[in-house]
Amino acid sequence: MRAPSVSPQLGLIGATVAVVAFAAAGCTDGPAAKSSAAPATSICGTVVSRSASGVVVEDVSRPRSPIVNLAGTGLLYLRLSPSCSLGVALSWDPPSSARVVTTVRARGSGLVAAVLQPRSRRERFRLVVTPATSSPYDVLVALEGKP
Repeated sequence: MRAPSVSPQLGLIGATVAVVAFAAAGCTDGPAAKSSAAPATSICGTVVSRSASGVVVEDVSRPRSPIVNLAGTGLLYLRLSPSCSLGVALSWDPPSSARVVTTVRARGSGLVAAVLQPRSRRERFRLVVTPATSSPYDVLVALEGKP
């Protein structure tokens, strides 16, 4: 059996109607309305970002390869500890290379997460993470200037 044929003009009209119908269906205000926005990013119950596109949280709870990209917001989101109970101390060198935007404190003491704003999108600095139960370690931040 042969497949039915559709003229290019008719196919284009059908596709246009389908796209318009699909777009209109997404414009409802009722409870069935959906959003393509990412949910808020939270760490240990604290919201660190409400960006509609979501953010990447860099895990520096153990030594790792260098961090080379920022979130689209121009901020660096850091997960410092795998536990919400046990925090770490955080510093960076040189101190002028970034500023603290917000932190998430552990239930005990120290930090679980931090959001930093580097001085520029091509900044290079060294994070020093000091866990309560082990030796400090460094994580290099060598930003490549990408948004």
